[in-house]
Amino acid sequence: MAEDHKTQPVPRVYPFSRETVFLIVGDPEVAISRTTLSICEVCNAIPDAVNLTAEPGGQRDGVLDSAARLKDHAEIKGSLKLLRCPVCGCLYKLERKTEFLLGAGEKEWALTRLQRGDAFELLLGQQAKAVLKRDDKWVFEW
Repeated sequence: MAEDHKTQPVPRVYPFSRETVFLIVGDPEVAISRTTLSICEVCNAIPDAVNLTAEPGGQRDGVLDSAARLKDHAEIKGSLKLLRCPVCGCLYKLERKTEFLLGAGEKEWALTRLQRGDAFELLLGQQAKAVLKRDDKWVFEW
């Protein structure tokens, strides 16, 4: 009996450009309103900026339950990701900050809500070689 192998879909490669960043973020001129955030079951519990002791979706120690529901949207660098709310589409920057205390590193994550225009500028400033699209996730290539 032949084994049933699932093949991974081939990622689509995009050049790093304003047009690609537009595909990732959406229209930078369209802002997410406070009303949208207040009625979103995920975003209404997340402050505009918060420090977390673990990456959302990882260990739950100290992580806001709502932040853990955000989905990876773009892997920019190992210490920088763009997350998207699965309900309203709001974007968040997740940045790893490591402090070295007495020879041990302590990881802390800074989660910041971004308007599309801010996310657009953040991504445009990265100057990657290319951007891959794998399923629902974008991956920046250096």
